[in-house]
Amino acid sequence: MARLGSNAILGYFPAPPEAIDVLMMHLAPARGIVGSMMTVLDPCAGAGGALAQLGEALGIPPARRHAVELDDGRAELVRMTNPGARVLGPCSIMGCRITPESFGLAWTNPPFSDELGGGGREETAFACRVTYWLKPGGVQALLLPYKIWTREIRLREHFDAWYDDTEVFRLHPDYRKYGEVCVIGTRRARPTMARTAMRWSNAWSYYSRSAEDRLPILGVSPKRYRYLIPASEPPRVFEKREYTDAELCRFSAQSPLNRLFNTPPEPTKARPPLSLAEGHIGLLLAAGHLNGLVEPPGEEPHVVRGSSHKIKEHKETVEEANSTKDIFRERVVPLVRTVHPDGRIVDRR
Repeated sequence: MARLGSNAILGYFPAPPEAIDVLMMHLAPARGIVGSMMTVLDPCAGAGGALAQLGEALGIPPARRHAVELDDGRAELVRMTNPGARVLGPCSIMGCRITPESFGLAWTNPPFSDELGGGGREETAFACRVTYWLKPGGVQALLLPYKIWTREIRLREHFDAWYDDTEVFRLHPDYRKYGEVCVIGTRRARPTMARTAMRWSNAWSYYSRSAEDRLPILGVSPKRYRYLIPASEPPRVFEKREYTDAELCRFSAQSPLNRLFNTPPEPTKARPPLSLAEGHIGLLLAAGHLNGLVEPPGEEPHVVRGSSHKIKEHKETVEEANSTKDIFRERVVPLVRTVHPDGRIVDRR
C-alpha cells in the first residue's frame, strides 16, 4: 500500500522548510562569489518551495533558478512561487535536454520509489543524472531515506567515484518523517577508479545499523562541514524534449488517427437507377441473388429462392470406324422455389 500511495502522488515527499533552513548552514558561496553569479537546479521541484527558499537565502535571482517537475499542477505552483525562474513542466528529467556542467548547486529531492521500467531506484537515477549537469566543484545535496542509501550499492559507488568530501547527515527527529538523510558532496572534474572508491561503497552495509547513530545531524557543527558553491553560467540549452506519459495519453485521445479504430458503418445496398424488367428479375433469380420475402400487391406473401444447376442432355450420336460416339451437352436449368404461408413448397423450372 505504501508503494501504491507513493506512485499515486508521483513519489512527492517535500522536505519541510526547517530542513532547508539547516541545510543552508552547510552551504556558502565561494570566496568572492555573489548570488547573481550562481545557478541552482531542482530536478524534482514539487511546488517550488525549496527552490524559492534556497534562492532567497543565497541571493540567487529567479532567472538563475532552474526547475524540472513532472506533475502539471505542481509545475504551475513552481512558476507561481518562483516568478521568472526557468521551469520545465510537466517534464521528466529523462525527457529534457540541458547543457552539461552548468550548475553550481543542485537540490535533489527525488521520488522515494522504484524506478518505473528501469529496475532500479528513482533516487539513484536522479542523483546520477544531476551529476552530469553539475559543473566540477558544484555541490549536490541529495535527500533520500536512510534505508535506500544503505541498500543502493550503485548510488554509494557513484558518490565515491564522482564526489569529494561526501558526508551523510541525519535530519532532526522533529522533521524526519520518512527516515531521511541528506547526502552532500562536491563534484569532481572526473571520476576516480572504482578500486580507489572505498569509503561508502565498501563495508557500509555491514555497519549500517551502528553507523546510522554515528551520522552527524544536519545543521549541527556547520563549520566543520561547509560546502562552497562556485560561480556558474546558466545553461545554454534548457528544454523539454519528450512528452510525459499523461501528455501522451491526452494527445493520443485527441489524435485524428483514432478514427481508424471506429467500427465501419454498415454498407448500404446498391439500388438500380431504373426498375428491373421481368428479364432482369429472372436473371437475378437464376443467379441466386434474389432470395427473400416477396409481397406482391393483392397476393399472399411468400418466400422465393432462386438457384441454377447443370444437366446433361444427349445431343447426337456420331458413327466412326468400327465405333459410335455419343455426344452430350450441359444445359443450365434455373430453379425457382417458393414457400407459401400454408407450408406448400412449389418448384418452378
